[in-house]
Amino acid sequence: MNQQKSLLLFGGRICQELSRQPFLSKDYQVTYIDSLLNTQHYPDAVLPKEIGTDIRPDLLVIDFQAVIEECISNTLTVDRAVVWTKQFASHLLSHIAPEQILLLHVFRPQYYVIKNRIRVKASNPYLQYIQTIEQAFLDQVDCHIISLDNCYFSFKPFNEKLALYRFEDAYYQDIAHRVHVWFQSKTDIFNTPPYFPLSLERFCTYFNTLEKKAFHLFLNDQHLLEDLVLCASPDFIEQYKPILLYLADDNHTDLPAKTYLRKLEGQTFDHLSEFCQIFEAFDSVRQKNYKQRNINYDALFLHHFRIPSLLQDIQKWAKPQMKKLGLLHRKQITFQNYGAWFTLMQTSDTQAFEHAAEKFGYEKETLKPTVVDLWGSCISRTNLNFDDERNFVTSAYLFQVPPFVESTPVNYNKEAVKDYHSSWYDQIVQDELAGTYIKKLITSPGEWLLIDFFSLSSPRAYQIDSHYFTDFRGEIAHTLQAESFSFMDDMPISELQRRIRICAEVLKKRYGDHIIMIQCKRQSVFLTQEGTSKSFSDKVVTRNEKANPLIYDMSQYFVQLTNCYYINVAGSYLSDEIGFMGLEDVHYEDKCYEETLNYIRYIVKNTPKQKYFASKKENASSLPSVFQEDLEGYQTEPTEDPTHIMYPVRFVSNLPSVCPVPSFKPNDSGNYSDEMQNKQDSIIYLPKGYSLRNDGTAIPLENPFHLDGWHFTGWHILVTIHAKSYWYLNSGGFVAAKDYQWNNDASLYRLFDHQPIPHLPLNHVKEVTLYATWAQNIKENAFHIYYYTSKPTRSLSWNYDETNGKVFVNPSGSYEFRCTKDLYNDGTYMLQPNAYSQKNCTFLGWKIRIKSDRQWYWYMADGTLRQQPDTITSKAFSDLKAVLPDKSLLPPLPIAHLNLIVAEAVWDYDMHEQPHHSKQFKRQFRKLLSKVYHKFFV
Repeated sequence: MNQQKSLLLFGGRICQELSRQPFLSKDYQVTYIDSLLNTQHYPDAVLPKEIGTDIRPDLLVIDFQAVIEECISNTLTVDRAVVWTKQFASHLLSHIAPEQILLLHVFRPQYYVIKNRIRVKASNPYLQYIQTIEQAFLDQVDCHIISLDNCYFSFKPFNEKLALYRFEDAYYQDIAHRVHVWFQSKTDIFNTPPYFPLSLERFCTYFNTLEKKAFHLFLNDQHLLEDLVLCASPDFIEQYKPILLYLADDNHTDLPAKTYLRKLEGQTFDHLSEFCQIFEAFDSVRQKNYKQRNINYDALFLHHFRIPSLLQDIQKWAKPQMKKLGLLHRKQITFQNYGAWFTLMQTSDTQAFEHAAEKFGYEKETLKPTVVDLWGSCISRTNLNFDDERNFVTSAYLFQVPPFVESTPVNYNKEAVKDYHSSWYDQIVQDELAGTYIKKLITSPGEWLLIDFFSLSSPRAYQIDSHYFTDFRGEIAHTLQAESFSFMDDMPISELQRRIRICAEVLKKRYGDHIIMIQCKRQSVFLTQEGTSKSFSDKVVTRNEKANPLIYDMSQYFVQLTNCYYINVAGSYLSDEIGFMGLEDVHYEDKCYEETLNYIRYIVKNTPKQKYFASKKENASSLPSVFQEDLEGYQTEPTEDPTHIMYPVRFVSNLPSVCPVPSFKPNDSGNYSDEMQNKQDSIIYLPKGYSLRNDGTAIPLENPFHLDGWHFTGWHILVTIHAKSYWYLNSGGFVAAKDYQWNNDASLYRLFDHQPIPHLPLNHVKEVTLYATWAQNIKENAFHIYYYTSKPTRSLSWNYDETNGKVFVNPSGSYEFRCTKDLYNDGTYMLQPNAYSQKNCTFLGWKIRIKSDRQWYWYMADGTLRQQPDTITSKAFSDLKAVLPDKSLLPPLPIAHLNLIVAEAVWDYDMHEQPHHSKQFKRQFRKLLSKVYHKFFV
């Protein structure tokens, strides 16, 4: 262009950004006016006087983003905006011809870009506003249009917030290119596909992204050249970019291969011959010609092409003969090894297969990667993204399914959700509701299982009757009117542990020792793209402080049950705004996944005796970890005989701020030369020469302390190794005492009198300290007692004083005297004298049933509390229960929180009063009714 052309840009932020940067060359005189679309003077839509007089643009470029923004903010109704737009269009045409007007279509991209990483955006709720207002203008003005809807992405600038209508530079460069072509040749390319040279650059720039499907918005796999790019590597594109740009001149990317090859005849590009070989092989494979003569197919694999249709055809060929090929799953044929398998498909020659594997640089593990199953979330899955199917392929993936083994289908309206099958997420929900998801693991060829417990903190958990499930999208749950559910708030720990025990048993039977637990942590801080640390919202931080101890505790509990491998790396890394995954509190820095993956590879390859693996990075979080660096090296293997290890024991009575100084009850102190130490906040008892074996059977001395007005609630265990101290967790793990946060972290193990100290799987234990815990005798810590007897065989009389309670007759016919006096678990309460009497029956004593946190336990003869297991009969279990004599002291019970005690009368029936079978059946039925009554109504 010899003469400078004038461009008038006006409207919203799109034109504003186009005018700010040097996207348009100096061949254009650019004027930007932002006041033309100000609607505050509605209904007057008058153009500035300069247009048509001082300003005579060769091309007027307009966007209606500002008007749409006013509609979104409700400062302007859509109806009024349409009237204004039509009037504005009429005025505009009186000054400028329609062929000199270019409308930039406003769109909200499906994706945005942050530092070369593509991220998904929320759906566009304003699409109707855009279409309505722009159509009102086009009804009046038959102008040019650039509509690159979703081909380009929004962009988050450095140190700025994400702007909805701020796009990547390539978008504005594409507009400038189209304007330049129009001025040069008057060729209207405004409404053509994205400019290929820009698409080429964008593909290479954004290649390392999770959202690779976004490439299909600007590269069409039906066009030969664009499909070649989609299947190639950035290195290949960089090497042959001059040839690709030459072939795609004028944006022609959909011509036949022969046309392109003729175009290359006589050209002198570097490596042209090699490119032609690759190009011919790609075109042949694209047409499914796999045995064409004079075609060098190997060139595709040497240049790391990833051709989906070819991979699918090789997998289809292999599926009927997987056993013969030594494969467990067709997915073991991947982009990382399919060159060798392609050779075998062509030749049926195993030597050719081995030669191809060597030629293409495939390692032995890569030829047949390990098949793994996943039960968890992106916390486990993303590690395998970094493997890129070199060592592992996935068979079954139970995404965010809670770790419960449900087998009974839910009774729900299947007709209402029959159309929810298109989404992978919805199919998982269907499997959960049908109770079939566990069968996927049982029947899967997976050799290993990766598992994490993120689902226990999932905000998308729901309940139908007694069945719990997660629904990532929430649509099926909404359709079925399922209730929202929180495992943190709505399920007792005891019930959660019961379900995890069942799950652990099933998985242990299925996978044996091939289970790897990936520890999850919900982070409260993330790294910004600028490299600074920033906190998530207060709501997220509060939720995470509650969620992390539960996730950690249950993960450790599962590890304890299965003796599986355990990797705790996530706690040492922050969430990352520019990481491989989008910004979430459980999406970490890339190095987190790389380190975890290295551990997974090591475990699967070597099945080492070492079970626990922690981050080698300096720990960046306060998440309790069994495997902090200063604890490594002191662990013993679980199979090692620990009986030779002994440690001294000291006893410490912690003193709450309102707690008086305790008195001391020595335990056979004549055997020891004991020492007492009084400190400001504790009293320490050190039995001289007293030590215990670390074999899981050693029972320490009884609590030697006593506090008036308080009751003992058990010991916490502190283990000292060299100069470091660690709390022993309820899950069987350890946490450094200096790092432990009492209100946030996982619960500590609680040891009661007459119980053995668990085996501590550590070497070099210097000392074990038992810290006494106390609860004050106040109403919040009190419990009541009921005196119960089953329905009598003939007659029953009672003589209870109802000034401190009341006698009730239950629906089953049993009797209860319900005391109203507040009691405390301090061992000082004497059971009331039995006031029941039955003819020809002798009272033997009381069996003690205990309610704690909505769970029932029996007090056993050995001093423990137990629930009846499925593996023992009722008769055999009953014989193990303690029977307390009348008017005996109720012993301190080994439990921290007591809600209710039921003392059940035990009777000896005289020979003539022994119930026969029919009566016995009735008694058992009444007993069942009584249990149901107590479970749901007491």
